[in-house]
This record gives sequence, C-alpha cells and structure tokens, in this order.
Amino acid sequence: MVRILIILVAAFSVACAPELETEGGTSAAVELQSGEAIVDATSEDDWVGFDLDSGEQSEDGWDIGFQRFRVRLNPDTSVEAGIYPGEDFDPEFFMWLVDDYSDPEDPFYVFQDENEGWFDYNLMGHIVTPKERDYVVNSDEGRVFKIRILSYYDEAGTSAIIQFSFEEIETT
Repeated sequence: MVRILIILVAAFSVACAPELETEGGTSAAVELQSGEAIVDATSEDDWVGFDLDSGEQSEDGWDIGFQRFRVRLNPDTSVEAGIYPGEDFDPEFFMWLVDDYSDPEDPFYVFQDENEGWFDYNLMGHIVTPKERDYVVNSDEGRVFKIRILSYYDEAGTSAIIQFSFEEIETT
C-alpha cells in the first residue's frame, strides 16, 4: 500500500462563515471547510483518494483521486466538476462535467482536458507546471469546493508530490 503524506493547513476554517437561521430564530455560523493538502501520487498503479468533505485522504468515499499527473473524480459517486468561472458562479446553472471511462484506453478526466488541463508540460525540460486555474468540485455529499493545484514537485524535486488548496464555497 502506498504511504500517503497529507498535511492539512487550516483544516476547518470559519473565516467568512455565513450565518444560518435556525429553528428558534437565532443564527449560527456555518463552518466551511478549507485548507491545503500534499498527496504522494508517485505510484504508477495506485490511485490516492482525497475526501474534500473531511479534508483527509480516504480509501472509501473520496471525491478526487491522484495518480502521477492524473486527477480524477470518484466514478462510484455523484462527484462532478468543472473550471471555476469566477465570482458569478451559480451551482444551479453551472455546466457540471463528470469523468468518462467508457473507453478504458482513452478515458476523459475533467482535470485533464487536452485544452483545459490543470498543467502545462515543458517538453525540453520535462517539467510539469500547474496552471493558475481554479476548478469547482461538487462532492459526494453535495458540498461545493474550489480547488487549485499549487505544485507537482516537493522541495527535493520529487515529481507527483501534489500540493493543492481547497475551499468550500457557500452555495445558498
């Protein structure tokens, strides 16, 4: 089994938490999940799952998975994603996408679209550089997260040590 290193920074953030009206007429802050994680995706064979709702690596109930440079959505759940359009984002009218595994030889991964993929690849130096692009992911629990891949290498230069940020978006 692949050993995974996950470092969460600010795993549970209440900053800018919206208020929610409760039954008794009082309001309570809603905790929105956010943080950063580092995932060891160096295995050529195994996928490493990450559950956005808990902010932790997970073998079951994960939302996004990592394997080398590949990023995929969990095919066993209702997870969907797309490129974050900015402040005008409305999940009700957003064109959500799902990964398509109908052709095992050429699967479609939302994060890997040939024109809109998460990284640029330099053929001369064989360097993977994350694009400054945010994605949105509708988790298996129906919560919406903004994701940005920050780096593909660790400080020693080891590839497939993926660092990313995630932030839950208020959708009500």
